[in-house]
Amino acid sequence: FTMEYDAVANSYSSGLISNDALLDECREFAYAFVEQYALFCLRDAEKEAIKPYFPEKSEYYKLISSLDTRWTNKHSKVSFQKHEVKEFFAYSDNLVYINVAIEERLLLYATGRYATYHIDTPLWIVKLDGQWYVMRIIYTE
Repeated sequence: FTMEYDAVANSYSSGLISNDALLDECREFAYAFVEQYALFCLRDAEKEAIKPYFPEKSEYYKLISSLDTRWTNKHSKVSFQKHEVKEFFAYSDNLVYINVAIEERLLLYATGRYATYHIDTPLWIVKLDGQWYVMRIIYTE
């Protein structure tokens, strides 16, 4: 949040930061993470593929990578389309909430047809030492 004092009105106002460059930076990070995380959930990527997106020694990463709740339909191709930022709130230049939606398409072995899944992913990300990291994720399809 930002906080500003108006001397004329003798009052404070607060709000969220509006910063297009920050939005662009966070959008790029979020899209890359969600795609890698989707591949991890599909068993097309190992946990090491998502590790760089979490702070070192992250308890959240340890929890996510230890759960065996990943699912998969047998498939041969994965593609990501229709990337969209649904919500973006910058609490500061280093703390952001961003909700991204991505369409995932799989070519299924069983039918030979594509299946499409809509991934909606709210993320809370933080910038530490110049690098963005995921602090919390809600991953839904």
